[in-house]
Amino acid sequence: MRNLVLLRDERRRHINEDHASAADAADATVALAIDPVQGVGYLLLPTGVLLACAADASLLHHHQQQHKQQQQSSILWSIPLLPFEETNSKEWLGAFYLAEQHVVLCVAASGEMVTVDCDSREASLLGMIDSGIFAASLSPDEELLVFLTGNETLLCLAPADLEVLHETKLAYPLTISSSCSGNNKAWPHLSWRGDGQFLVVLGEEWAMEKEGANRGKKLLQQGTQQQEERRRRWQVRIYERGEQGLLMHALGRHEDNTPVEGLEGRAVAWATDGSLIAAVQQSKSGGGGKQVIFFERNGLRHREFALTAADGGGGGGGRTELRL
Repeated sequence: MRNLVLLRDERRRHINEDHASAADAADATVALAIDPVQGVGYLLLPTGVLLACAADASLLHHHQQQHKQQQQSSILWSIPLLPFEETNSKEWLGAFYLAEQHVVLCVAASGEMVTVDCDSREASLLGMIDSGIFAASLSPDEELLVFLTGNETLLCLAPADLEVLHETKLAYPLTISSSCSGNNKAWPHLSWRGDGQFLVVLGEEWAMEKEGANRGKKLLQQGTQQQEERRRRWQVRIYERGEQGLLMHALGRHEDNTPVEGLEGRAVAWATDGSLIAAVQQSKSGGGGKQVIFFERNGLRHREFALTAADGGGGGGGRTELRL
C-alpha cells in the first residue's frame, strides 16, 4: 500500500456536457450502458433522456481537447424516456443494455422500468415497482438483474424476459436520507465480484446508540424502559449468490465484531482478483481527510491507506466513487 503513486489526475466529460455548466447536476451522466457488438454506448442523463453515442474514443474525452459543436456528430440519436412532464421529475438510477432483446432498460427511484428498443428507438413503460427502487445492478455474467426495492428486498430477475426468480429480504433495514451535497439522496450502492458469486450492498442503516453512561441503571430504578438514540451509519454487507437467491454471507466489521464507522456512500468495489473489497472511510485523525480501507470476503476489515489532498482526500466534500 505504501508504493501507490498518483500518476494522473484528469476529469472526463460526456460529449453532450456543456463547458459552462459542467458542474451542474443536470449535465452529469447517471449511467452508461454499452452494446459491445454494435459499438454503441447509451448515456442516461438525469433529465430522463437516453443518448446513443459511438462507443469509441470520442465517447469520453479529455475536457481540453475538443469543443461541444465538434462532438455533436458522435450522438447517433436521443430519446426522452417518458413524457417531459413526467421524466423530468423522476430521479433516474441506472441503465442496462440487455443483449437478447437489444433494448436498454432504465430504472427510476420511484419504481418505473422503461425499455428503449435500440432498433425502433421507441421507449415503453415496462412496469412499475410500487415500493420504489433504491439501487440496481446487472451481474457480470449478465444472467441476473438485481433491484434493491423500497420493501427492503433484493429482487432477482432474469434479464432475458425480466421474470422474477428470487426475492430476498435484507438482513437489516436501510434508511434513505439526504446527502450532504445538495438535495441528492444517499442511495445504496451495489457491487458484484467479478465472477458474479458475491454481491456487496453498501447502505445507510440505523445504528442504535445508548445515551449516556449508567443510564440503564437509573432508568431501571425509575421503572421506565431504557431509551435509545438512533443515528445513521453506512454499512457493508456481503451476499452470496445461490439457488435460493442472494443470501447474507458476511457483515463488514472489525476483528472484535464491532461495526466500521465513518464509511462513505457510493464508494465500494471488489478487487479484480476478488480477494478484497475496497471502501472509503473518513479518517479518524480529523481534518476531513479520507482513507481507502479493505474488507476480506468474510467481512473483516483488512488494511487501509490514506488519500492525500491531490488524490481527492482533502475533505472537499465531493462524492467519492471507487472502480478497481
